[in-house]
Amino acid sequence: MAISGESFGPSAKKSMFLHLKHCSKFDRALNFTNLYLLLVKIALIFLNLGLMYGVMIITGDTMRVSSIIGPGIFVAINTWFTADMYIGIFEQITYALFTSYAIDIDINKG
Repeated sequence: MAISGESFGPSAKKSMFLHLKHCSKFDRALNFTNLYLLLVKIALIFLNLGLMYGVMIITGDTMRVSSIIGPGIFVAINTWFTADMYIGIFEQITYALFTSYAIDIDINKG
């Protein structure tokens, strides 16, 4: 739409066909990127849980709670949603770069 100046309908149709045309080239790279971003989210969850436990030990809160599982689940869920929001930006950047690359291949026949 931004490149050709067409309305949304025709440009979305052309974009879909462009992705289908170059799908096999991008599939492995997009899967690798998605796997990498998933591992980053999981690493952030474990990092945040470790920080939570460290702060609880320093402040003495581990003695005041009967189980650390409840706060851990709360922190893990909040970390997942927050990381998903911020890392989702990188997913969109990846898709935009591959779309630009596909347009470049189509225009320059390379």
